[in-house]
Amino acid sequence: MRRISKGVRAREGGPRAGGWVGPALVIALGCLAAAHPKGAWALPEYSVREGKPCAYCHASPDGGGALTGAGRYYEQNGHSLSGLGQPPGSGRQGPEAPPSLEELRTRMEELRRQMDALQKQLDAAAGQPGRGDQPVPAAAIPATGGRGVPTGPRTALGGYSEFTFRAQRRGHSTFDQLRLVPRISSRLGKQLFFNSEVEFEHGGNAETGGEVSVEQAYVEYLALPSLSLRAGAVLVPFNRLNVLHDGPLRELTDRPLVDQLVVPTTWTESGVGVSGSARLRPSVGLNYQAYVVNGLHGRASSGKGLREARPEGLQDNNGSKALVGRLGVTALGGLEVGVSGYRGRWNDAGTLPLSMLGADLTYRRGPLTLMGEWARVSLARDGAAAAAGVPPGMNGYYVQASYRLGPWTPVVHYSQANTDTSQPGFQRSRTVLGVNRRLTESFLFKLEYQWNRRALPDELGNGLVSSITHYF
Repeated sequence: MRRISKGVRAREGGPRAGGWVGPALVIALGCLAAAHPKGAWALPEYSVREGKPCAYCHASPDGGGALTGAGRYYEQNGHSLSGLGQPPGSGRQGPEAPPSLEELRTRMEELRRQMDALQKQLDAAAGQPGRGDQPVPAAAIPATGGRGVPTGPRTALGGYSEFTFRAQRRGHSTFDQLRLVPRISSRLGKQLFFNSEVEFEHGGNAETGGEVSVEQAYVEYLALPSLSLRAGAVLVPFNRLNVLHDGPLRELTDRPLVDQLVVPTTWTESGVGVSGSARLRPSVGLNYQAYVVNGLHGRASSGKGLREARPEGLQDNNGSKALVGRLGVTALGGLEVGVSGYRGRWNDAGTLPLSMLGADLTYRRGPLTLMGEWARVSLARDGAAAAAGVPPGMNGYYVQASYRLGPWTPVVHYSQANTDTSQPGFQRSRTVLGVNRRLTESFLFKLEYQWNRRALPDELGNGLVSSITHYF
C-alpha cells in the first residue's frame, strides 16, 4: 500500500495450525447448509426488487460501475442483501415469492414519483427551474448504509470510521481512532467510473504510530453486464474478507489472525484485471475477480508473516508480475463457497516464487451466519533468504458463528495462524466471545473478550476490546 506517512502498525496476537485442520473445519461448516430457492434474476430488477436506489450498491450517483461496500456484499452474496444490517426480526426461513409484473410496475412508478419530488426540492434549494420530468441521480451511498454527500453531478463522498477501546495484557488500556476511511467515487462516463479510498490508521500521525495509505484508487469500465475492466490500486481478491473488510460489515472489532498475518489484510496492489458476476440458474450464481499485479516482496518473516511483504508505494520490486484471483459460487439461497489463488516472485532478483491457496465459506439462514476461511503460503528460499529468517511456509484459518437476536448479535470466533511451518514457536490462536448491538443498519457497538494463546512477546494478550463503527 502506498505510504503517505508511515509508522508502526498495531499487531495482535496457539496450537499448531496443521495443513489439514483449517480446510476440514471450513468444509465442515458447509455440511450445515440447507436449501431454499431464490427468485429470478435480471439487472434492471435489482433496485425494484430490493427497494433500494441503484447508488445503494454503486459508487456513482447514477448507479453502475464501481461497487460500494454494500455492492461488493450483494455481488458475493448471490445478489441478496440477506444478513446485511437487516432490521430486528427480519430474518426469513423460507423462500420469498417473486413480485408480479403489476407489483413491479407499481414500485417503479412510486420510485419515479419520489425521484421527481427530490428533484423539485433540489431545484428549489438551488433556485433553478423545475426539471421534474428528468430522472435524478440518487444521493450515492459509498458504503453499506452510508448516505454519502454529493459533491457534484457525478461525484460522491462517503466512508466509514472505527473507534476502539482496549484493555489487554502486555499493554495499557487505551482509546484509539483505529481507522478513518473517506471514499471518493465518480462517474466519468456512461460506462466509466472511478473509485478511491484513503485510510487513516491510529490518527494518521507517523510519530505516534499512525499511518496514511491509499487503499483503493482505480478506474473501471463496464464492458458487459457481467464483465468490468479495472486498472489502478485495487483490493486483492484473495479470500473474502480482504475485499469485504469494512468495520460495519464485520461482527467483531479485530480481524482474524489468518487475515492479519497470513493474508495481510488490508492488502492493496497496483494492477489491471477483470471483475463480474452472473446468474447460472435461478438459485446458482457466480462471481469472480482476477488481476495481474506487482506482487508481494521480500519482507516475509517468521514473526510478522506477510504483513511487511506488502509492496511499498504500490510499486514492484522486480520485473516479474503476479497473478491473483478468486472464484465464488452462491447457491442454496444462503451459501457461498470461494477459492482463491496467488502466484508471483518475491525476491528483488525475481527468481524465487511465492504461491498461495485459499478457501472461504459463508452460510446464512435467517438470523444464523456461519463463516470460515483457510489459507496456505509457500515460499521458495535460497541460502540467503533462509539466513535472513524468511519462512518456507505459513498457514491459518478461522471459523465463526453469529446469531441475530433483534438488535443484538452474539458471536463466537476461533482463529489460528502459523507464520513459520519449519519450526515451533510461531503458532498463535485466538478465541473470542462477543456481542454487538446495531443501533441502525450501519452503526454498530461491539464488545468482546479475547483469549490469545502463544502470542509473541511484542503482541497483545488476553483482554477486553470494544469499538464503535459506522458508515457516513
